[in-house]
Amino acid sequence: MSRAEKNLIFWRSLVGLSPEFPTLPPIPERELPSLTVFDPGKMEAVRASLGSHQLTQVVVEPGWGGTTLFRYLLRESRERAMERLLLPVSLDLESLFTKEPITLDGLEEEIKRQLVGLLVDNPWEQSLNRDYYFECINFDHATELASYKARMRLFLFDRPPAMRRVLAQFPWLKGALADLLNYLLRNFRIQTSLHFHFPREVEPQRLRDLVRSLKVLHESAGHQGGVEYAALREVYVCTPLQRAEIERDFQRPFNVVRYPRYTPAQIYAMLLKRYPPHVPGFQGRNQMSMDAVFSERFVQEAWRDAEDLAQVLERTRAGMLNYLDCPEEAVPFLLEPRSAAIRTPDDTVPSEKPAAPPEPPVRKRFERKRTKG
Repeated sequence: MSRAEKNLIFWRSLVGLSPEFPTLPPIPERELPSLTVFDPGKMEAVRASLGSHQLTQVVVEPGWGGTTLFRYLLRESRERAMERLLLPVSLDLESLFTKEPITLDGLEEEIKRQLVGLLVDNPWEQSLNRDYYFECINFDHATELASYKARMRLFLFDRPPAMRRVLAQFPWLKGALADLLNYLLRNFRIQTSLHFHFPREVEPQRLRDLVRSLKVLHESAGHQGGVEYAALREVYVCTPLQRAEIERDFQRPFNVVRYPRYTPAQIYAMLLKRYPPHVPGFQGRNQMSMDAVFSERFVQEAWRDAEDLAQVLERTRAGMLNYLDCPEEAVPFLLEPRSAAIRTPDDTVPSEKPAAPPEPPVRKRFERKRTKG
């Protein structure tokens, strides 16, 4: 281990920061609301689009937080599902259809599985027509509702069953997906929202398969000629190239919200939320402000010309190591980058070049004027 690495470990213990600092690992689901940092203006634009019947595309540059944004929007939609009368279905291609091609049948099965899961998972009996609702979840009153729902959650989520077992348990799902979406709208005023997310590197063929399946779904012949306009919404979190690929084969009137890259201040705020310094002491640990122990200038310098958020964090750590390549006794409490112009030749501790002594003033010789006389 290098001297700088050892000093980094020592500095983190000195100021009470986690050993993971300054990395930003994926946020646990339960901590998404408290740890995410977003652009307030752009988020309002996204929410306004999601609150309408528009098709929405949120375009994010690759590597600049698209996955976190997708998870946050999906969680927010699910938390407000009953208020909005909405069933938000997650179609994340990072985890779905990774080993098999995307087909219409596979897409419909996944949507059906999540629809009934969302109906079971929320107390819709408090706001919907109970007879219709109990028919959807196949509740026969043989036991209490809470016990039945608990068993169905295990059935659907613990070890996801084969689709034939899901259809046997919930017979109403056997119809065409277009008819099911229309049924939810007509009987419950419930809309379905498909939230799509794509991996950073996705094969163009997978996108074409998805678009082809969606096109057939929208054009499928139900009792009223396909999916009703208000029955289905679609939300895409994608990169600019993915957006172009989607639009190539199936052009529709999307409302496009371009989400900007994170600024240095936002990245610094992420570190602040994840890693509040807790300085150790005899009376426990005292929480301090991040700017008392770590300068934002590290992030500002790393942000310039960075290709993605991961590179910003790598450069930030490299800048810290470069600074900490010094004797341990020179490790400061506040880590703040110094200009290279004031570093010593061995790049250890800063030093000032002594100023040259001032030159003595030139004294003019006093000459007495002679008077005539």
